[in-house]
Amino acid sequence: MMKEYDDPIAAFERALGLDDTATETEAERAERERLEYRLAPLAGLLEPVEPSNDLFARILMQTGVNLPLAGTHVARTTDGEWETLSPGIETKTLWRSLKSGRHTFLLRIHPGAILHEHDHAGDEECMVMEGDMVVNGVTFGPGDFQVFFGGTHHPLVTSHRGCICLLSVQQRAA
Repeated sequence: MMKEYDDPIAAFERALGLDDTATETEAERAERERLEYRLAPLAGLLEPVEPSNDLFARILMQTGVNLPLAGTHVARTTDGEWETLSPGIETKTLWRSLKSGRHTFLLRIHPGAILHEHDHAGDEECMVMEGDMVVNGVTFGPGDFQVFFGGTHHPLVTSHRGCICLLSVQQRAA
């Protein structure tokens, strides 16, 4: 005998909240019973079909349900706060791994602000997302990417129009 928790259809109905009939109205109950009666003769007529591996993802896309992805960290644009690093320079942490020492964050430089020279213990990856970033006289625009390797000295950084960059920094030597 199959127990309810062994039944994948019952599990799916529970996940969608369709198994709770205690709150249905009399009209909803009558409609459910009518549909069950009409569909009952079809039960067992077809061979079981193995669903595709992406079926659940496609159902979620169609229903607009947003579930967290297993094994991931998600940072939404509305998450976190901008923190002042120095006048006209702000950061917003997206991810920090204590295990690897990697810190991923947004860097916002207001027009004319200066990020002073500094040294790097580990690699710093930087992609300009908006605006312009000027590093040691070289201007970078949206989509431009650069890496300052661990053990190097990072020259002065500024921006003419302001910018937002995505940075991922190895905070200690690997």
